Amino acid sequence: MFEWIRRRTALFWVLVTLLLSGALPTFWFLAFHVNSDFHHHAGFIAGFIERGVPPLDFIYYGTVALLAGLSTEMDVLLRATVVVMTAALLAKFLVTATCLGRWLEVDPRDDAREFDQLALLSLGLLLLFCLPLPSMNWYLGQFPPNVWHNSTTIATMPFAVMLFFHSATFLETGRARQLLPTAIYCALGLMTKPSVFFAFAPIFPLFALARFGPGRRFLQACIPVAVGASLLLGYMALMFFTPLYEHGAGGWQPQLGLGWLDVWRLHSSNIPLSILDSVALPLLFLLAYPRQCLGDLKVRYAAALLAFGVLLFAVVQETGDWAISGNMSWQNIMYNYLLHCAVVVAFVRIKREQPRWRARDYALLVAFSAQAALGALYILNIFRTGDYF
Repeated sequence: MFEWIRRRTALFWVLVTLLLSGALPTFWFLAFHVNSDFHHHAGFIAGFIERGVPPLDFIYYGTVALLAGLSTEMDVLLRATVVVMTAALLAKFLVTATCLGRWLEVDPRDDAREFDQLALLSLGLLLLFCLPLPSMNWYLGQFPPNVWHNSTTIATMPFAVMLFFHSATFLETGRARQLLPTAIYCALGLMTKPSVFFAFAPIFPLFALARFGPGRRFLQACIPVAVGASLLLGYMALMFFTPLYEHGAGGWQPQLGLGWLDVWRLHSSNIPLSILDSVALPLLFLLAYPRQCLGDLKVRYAAALLAFGVLLFAVVQETGDWAISGNMSWQNIMYNYLLHCAVVVAFVRIKREQPRWRARDYALLVAFSAQAALGALYILNIFRTGDYF
């Protein structure tokens, strides 16, 4: 797949330069001037290094620790965090552009103009954010397609995009060869942030069952889930039944309970409005093209992943000292991004078949552009206010 992306256009390099030029100062500011999750995660890494215990979800934490030379100095760890975050965001852009091009069968050398359009859309997808609601937080309470303050979510996104690409391709084609990369990216995502696995585990096999029936392909679809489940069970066994991890990460250890919207209500005074705000663009696409939207497997699959993630956040919550952190909501951001990617692909495919632009098409383009502009304004607001709420 990456052989395909190497054949880049000049505009692609310009967009990469713009992305890096914006990402580095943004992540630097979040690391050194905002009380973001960068600090909490750097503290976790320092704790693991001091105790000589490797973190269980080790891909992000281990990468930062190694880049920092196993230093426990916060400044060193935060500098390493900035580098890893910038690389992760660039990887997210690359895999997004790659997947859009593969889905739409666009070659950057033979279809340079169309590839440039997809590259611009990919950059726009990285900026998409929701509308600030009156008397509510801009971010907290919503699940926008992108976040900038949570390092493990940002680090997981390239794996989540690739997991969605290969699993959706299997659902569309039934080709068993898609299951090996699906299992690999499932494992890589889980070893970076387990949240990505929570919705994938039930939804992917259910879609395979609905698509192919209770036969060989359904059983094959259960293999990546079994791989991820084995890893997750191994994590739980180490965390709860071995003395190495009895103190968790810097004193934190997950404690879960059941409830109904308890954590969500702490951050949103109107949960239905928060949901509508978070998925405004997919809902507009549904209204504009209901038949094509409901008939597109990738859109249905991404929507189902997101719906299960939202339900999980509504019902399952952390208890104890981290009860208000909303750690059961991270999968919603990842799958909302994937839903927006699927909607963009479906819309581009429609306009290939129906080149004439109508009012609904311009409305969708304006909505996409407005949400990308809101994302840029949100980043500027972080610089202005010194927080990400």
